[in-house]
Amino acid sequence: MGRIVYCAVKRRNPATATIKYYPARVGSERLTTDDVIDYIGENSQVPRAAVPAAVHAILKTITNFVLNGHSVELPRLGIFSATIQEKGGAESAEAYRMSADAKVMVRFRPSSSLSQELTYGISYVSVNEAAGAGA
Repeated sequence: MGRIVYCAVKRRNPATATIKYYPARVGSERLTTDDVIDYIGENSQVPRAAVPAAVHAILKTITNFVLNGHSVELPRLGIFSATIQEKGGAESAEAYRMSADAKVMVRFRPSSSLSQELTYGISYVSVNEAAGAGA
């Protein structure tokens, strides 16, 4: 089960212009590539020495297919796909030409099992509760 630590931060409610408190995740340090590789090695049948090559192959495969117009689904994780965003536009399809302002972006859509885990598999602890638990 995951555990998200949060704190309450003061923000202006855009709908009513009143000040209210909203949750904000308290970040942990970013994991290094070595941390992730160690974790994968400990939780799989893949020897630790082979994990970097396997991770590189997975990333290269996803990148290749997504940048060639495919959606890539990883079971229990989600789907990676490319989208195009542009603020301009044209009056007709025949008049439209891709401009330098267009951006190709990679989107990630979590699988239903990951979404369910994010909904039901997480406990939330406020900074105040976390500080009290450690005392």
